[in-house]
Amino acid sequence: MRKDGRSTLSETWLQGKELDADLPVGFTLTELGPLPGEWEVVRLGEVVQHTRETVDPMDHPDEHFDYYSIPAYQNGQRPVLERGREIRSTKIVVQPGSVLFGKLNPRVPKVWRVESPSGRRKIASTEFIPLVPSPARLDSCFLYFLSWSSFVLGRAQELIAGSTPSRQRVDAGAFLQLPVPLPPLPEQRAIAHVLRTVQRAKERRSGLARRSRSSGRSSCATSLPTAPCPWTRPTRCR
Repeated sequence: MRKDGRSTLSETWLQGKELDADLPVGFTLTELGPLPGEWEVVRLGEVVQHTRETVDPMDHPDEHFDYYSIPAYQNGQRPVLERGREIRSTKIVVQPGSVLFGKLNPRVPKVWRVESPSGRRKIASTEFIPLVPSPARLDSCFLYFLSWSSFVLGRAQELIAGSTPSRQRVDAGAFLQLPVPLPPLPEQRAIAHVLRTVQRAKERRSGLARRSRSSGRSSCATSLPTAPCPWTRPTRCR
């Protein structure tokens, strides 16, 4: 029996399969390949705002900031709490729900969703491209997973300038012109929910594996196969 288009698409994203050569029922051929007929293809910059508000923390020496830095990302993806006098250069002001895309050396991916619940001001390294989703068109958590996808991350790795790999940066202007798929908002939220569920299951399995190794015991749960999911990586979207 022929599967409907949405079942095919779910398998494509969640199991890493390629779409059949035949166009699935209800799909339209776009510049990104077959997509459901009610989906759009838009430029990333049409559905996000690239924020440029900055602050010099040294002008606020006693204020505590939630600081989204490159070292903090590499050390567990948790912002660090620092006073203004400890932060030596101008930073970008960011808001909860924003997605930070690392532009420095994109071959080492860095995608971070701002979700600190504190009332402190939040700032980020200028080595991130801060993306604020348009609430009427784009879900924040869907944007996070989209940023990990081949539509964004894969293409961004081609939009680099710099003489050495470790200092190459993504061109922000070209980045915002990337074509991306845009489902209706309810579908965005449903897709993000599925991917969060897969992500949390992987995190729990990873934690169980670490505990088993530390205790010297084995667990059948740690050896279960994991289907490749091209929309996720081992970072968090709660």
